[in-house]
This record gives sequence, structure tokens and C-alpha cells, in this order.
Amino acid sequence: MSGIYVMDQMKDIEGIDILLSKLPESCHRWDTFNFIDGFKYQTVFDDTDKYDYINNIEMVIRDEQKKYWLKMLLTDVSGRISFDTLNGFFHGLVIDDYGPGQERRYKFSCCEMDIDLYFYCAKISVELLYP
Repeated sequence: MSGIYVMDQMKDIEGIDILLSKLPESCHRWDTFNFIDGFKYQTVFDDTDKYDYINNIEMVIRDEQKKYWLKMLLTDVSGRISFDTLNGFFHGLVIDDYGPGQERRYKFSCCEMDIDLYFYCAKISVELLYP
């Protein structure tokens, strides 16, 4: 997979249509949002699908100008994440979509070396927090 930077190519993400309608077209790329302002990792019991414990991540990312913040909920996560806690900066967010039917459909990675980001998740939901 070559990776997807453009948000409108990922119509199966919950909330993407609402997000795209609120963001200016210049911000319709994942790599526009290159700062992590919030990060929560949680293990929960999935009583709807797997009937087992899964790992979820809630992450708030923003653009460099501090104009737009996105909240992402990533469900059933597996992989590795590390970033500079001094400023939460990373660059070049890439999301691959392996299509429906995969246990973990989406792969997150980064095309730059300033973050070790390489993990998979089953489901993504997004929402615009500000403005």
C-alpha cells in the first residue's frame, strides 16, 4: 500500500463526511494535522464484536497554526507508538486502508523520522473539536 493522505478517499471512517464539510479544502489531508495535543490509551472489554479485551486510542491532533483540532478514536489497536513528549510534533501522517473484511483494517504510519508510529486498528471515528 502506498498510503492515503487525502481524507476524502476514506469514506468508511465514521464522521469523515461531517468533518470534510466543516474543514476548508486546504485541510483535507491527514498530514495537515501534525501535532498531538491529547493521547489516551485504554484497554476495554469489547462486548459487541470480539467478546474480549481490546486496546483503544483516543488522540487529539491539530494543525500547525492551531486553528483546527481533530479527535480520533481508534478501536482495536495493535502496534507501536513513540513520539517526543516535549512538543508532540510529528510530520507526514499516513493512513492505509486494507478494505472491509480485515481484522485490523487501517494502518497508521509516518513518512518522517520524528516519530515511531506504526500500528493497526479495526475502526476509526473522527470529529472536529475546534473551531
